[in-house]
Amino acid sequence: MGKQQTPVTTPVEKTKAPVVESNTTVDQGSNSEQQAALQQSSAPSTTSAPSTPNHAQVGEQKATQEAPGQAAMLLKRFDWTTGDAANARSVAIDAYTKAFAPKYAECAASMSAKAAGKQARKAGGQAVLAALEPLAKTLAETRANAALGDGSALSALDSDSKDAVDAYEAGTTGAKAKHYATALNGKSADQMASLLDSDETGTRSDSSLGNGKPQWSWSFTDDSLVRVKPDGDAFGDEPMFCVEVLKANTSASGQDAVAFKTDNAGKAVPKGPGDVANPYDQGKHKPQFEAYQGVMIRAGHRQAASS
Repeated sequence: MGKQQTPVTTPVEKTKAPVVESNTTVDQGSNSEQQAALQQSSAPSTTSAPSTPNHAQVGEQKATQEAPGQAAMLLKRFDWTTGDAANARSVAIDAYTKAFAPKYAECAASMSAKAAGKQARKAGGQAVLAALEPLAKTLAETRANAALGDGSALSALDSDSKDAVDAYEAGTTGAKAKHYATALNGKSADQMASLLDSDETGTRSDSSLGNGKPQWSWSFTDDSLVRVKPDGDAFGDEPMFCVEVLKANTSASGQDAVAFKTDNAGKAVPKGPGDVANPYDQGKHKPQFEAYQGVMIRAGHRQAASS
């Protein structure tokens, strides 16, 4: 038998992997970090500066929130019994809002929000009162004229004065007063004196008021009395006059003897403040009290024409 041959294995040469030097790896990492840093530094910042408050907008918001409550409180300064309370409320809210918002914006620029609110609230309140007072006064004047028209203005008269009113309306007294109540309309003090002096049924007497101003008076046997103040009275220098009816069989003198005055149509009206049945509370509703009182007094305390 022949010998088996042992196979010869040719050694395979190992291929060495390329050697990557360490400094190449470090350089790549450094470049990445530098690029990231550059990108970060060039990116826009997400942190913004604090914004300036919009004082005007804040003022409008606060005004809208506060107006209804403030209006309700200030409406109580007046009596709306015979008026349009809903309209008054609307006027008050509008006035408060329009005054509060700009005042807040103005003040908030230089003071704290609390201080600005206080100043704006004050301005709003003043605006509301300024808007409501004319409405309230007109309401009172309308109410006074209605009382003069229906006779309820005389409800506070004493019994002797009421008797005189009844007699006057019945035509049993004060005929001269009824005549001159309209006959003197539009005349100057001198024209009145000339007309009254020509009436032989009257008796003239001149005197002075407490302030020294002259007063001319004509009295008649039917309890009528006409007084002319050519230089005005204690309230002004415009010429004034009044046509009055006296109480019957009275021993009183001066204004205590007078039952009532007449208006320019000859209707009986209160002679003075003490005889006015004023429906308004002088303490709570003073503007309306005074407006009502003024209508009553002017009805009988009349201004003469200029000379």
